[in-house]
Amino acid sequence: MTRRSLPLQQPGPSKLDVTLETAILSPVVASLSRFGLRKAGPEDIPALHALAKDLILGEIVSPEIMLRVDRWSGQTLFIRETGGEMTGFLAYIPLTEAGRKATIEGRMTAANIRKSWVAAPGQYPAALLNWGMGGRTAKDRVALITAMVRSMAERYPDVPSLSRARTPEGLRMIKRMGFRLAYQSEGRDDLWARDEGMRALIEERKSAAGARIRSTNGAAPPVSVRVAHTLDEVVMALTLRGVIYLGEQAAPYHEEYDGNDLAAATHLIARVGGEPAGVLRLRWFADFAKVERAAVLDRFRRNGVMRRLMEEALAHCARRGYCYVLGHAQIGKLDYWRSFGFHRRDERPSFWFSDYEYAEIEIRLDPPPDAITRDTPPLVIIRPEGEWDRPGNFDRSLARLGGVGNGAGNGAAGRRRPR
Repeated sequence: MTRRSLPLQQPGPSKLDVTLETAILSPVVASLSRFGLRKAGPEDIPALHALAKDLILGEIVSPEIMLRVDRWSGQTLFIRETGGEMTGFLAYIPLTEAGRKATIEGRMTAANIRKSWVAAPGQYPAALLNWGMGGRTAKDRVALITAMVRSMAERYPDVPSLSRARTPEGLRMIKRMGFRLAYQSEGRDDLWARDEGMRALIEERKSAAGARIRSTNGAAPPVSVRVAHTLDEVVMALTLRGVIYLGEQAAPYHEEYDGNDLAAATHLIARVGGEPAGVLRLRWFADFAKVERAAVLDRFRRNGVMRRLMEEALAHCARRGYCYVLGHAQIGKLDYWRSFGFHRRDERPSFWFSDYEYAEIEIRLDPPPDAITRDTPPLVIIRPEGEWDRPGNFDRSLARLGGVGNGAGNGAAGRRRPR
């Protein structure tokens, strides 16, 4: 049986901006106002309902139900305005103990919200149910998420949170925030819960940021990046991506493992103090390389791992002789990619896949004088990928011939099969 207790259905990929049905916000109007949100009045409900319909695909509760619940709680509907225009909203329901139990047991639905389940103004809630959130732009979404987490941590620091996630984006968010599956039902209406309040979440993030995976002497451990050469290293790269994309971000299996991992692909693995921390994939085409599948484990994301990965990836492409590197960037993350020197290919239209809108980006490289070409010495060409400056097994094989050969590879042809 499908249950719908949110005013917002999750969006489909044809909509430009949809935010998450994830965290919980503070009910205190004064606290939220400091983050640029305003309590919605009765006159705002029609526009709020229209904005929700514009951002969200699927069924939405009626304006009458939204207004009724807001009147019961006095603190359910909030809006964000930019330049006098409503550009975002968030809605949550402070629950009584009876309402918390009804939600967890699946009895509370969009058509069945009882007044006795909603905490009245001035009544300390037993739990907070996220009812929906939407923003027209990435900036709106960031503002909404920041407001609800920080305000709740300030005013209701230890109140449990309840939420439903019906998109991969929403599920990734609530998992990152420490929500656990509390009630499973048919379809995509599973209920998730965080028993600890948002204050604990903020403290957890601060603690992780402060630790930064210190080594035993208190110094930040070194970040190293190298190519995956062996089968076990390739498996390590695929495992890292599975933990990050499938585990943390709930990506579909067949979209993450897309059939391109073993065909003309190079995997770079980043390590922090020897511990596998991040991964990036390069694929090779006739006149350009493509950077993709870049990911870092959550606990290492403040160690500069991604920047080191990207720097090494671009250097690797240049050493291979490539002048152009292509990438696909989410529309809301273009500024991040620009920090690495990429620019958007403005003549190319944006496109959608896996629930997000993307743009093509590229960077122009200047290959170094020692870039690998068809005139590179043969023994250099057959060294392991990315290890072109170090003697390899075939260099060492010359010792069997008493040192014959100077790196051009001529002396070994009579003893070994040409490669």
